[in-house]
Amino acid sequence: MRGEIDSLEPERGVLTESAIDWPRLLLAGSVLARTQQRSGQEAALRIATAALSLSQERSIRGAGAVLLKKLSNFRAVELAASRHMIDADLDGRLGVALRIEAQRREMERSILMESKGAWLQVNDFQQRFWNSAADASWLSASAPTASGKTFLVLQ
Repeated sequence: MRGEIDSLEPERGVLTESAIDWPRLLLAGSVLARTQQRSGQEAALRIATAALSLSQERSIRGAGAVLLKKLSNFRAVELAASRHMIDADLDGRLGVALRIEAQRREMERSILMESKGAWLQVNDFQQRFWNSAADASWLSASAPTASGKTFLVLQ
């Protein structure tokens, strides 16, 4: 990404961060995150990723992380926190309604690994896979790279 290389000068005609209407873009991402269509989900993911990686404002990065959580991408949020891209107390800064919604989403997107007695946060595909595997004698799954197939099977 060009923003990670200090010695590069910006190209003329390229959109700069100050020209991006982050609140409006993040609102659009939040709406798109609710759709079941892959194109909408991918667009919301690109918006969240851009907010985290391009913005210099902590509040915009935090909003990007909240959007990632709406997309059930909890591992990306953990990675951003470990790299100090977002504040550690992100959930504590949310209003009561958003905190309740975030807690509900995390509970809905968790599965109990009975062999370990621990809860595992998963995305939508992983949850459907896990539930189907529990109800079937055999199962075949096909999903894009990085959807968490191998991770889930190893669990």
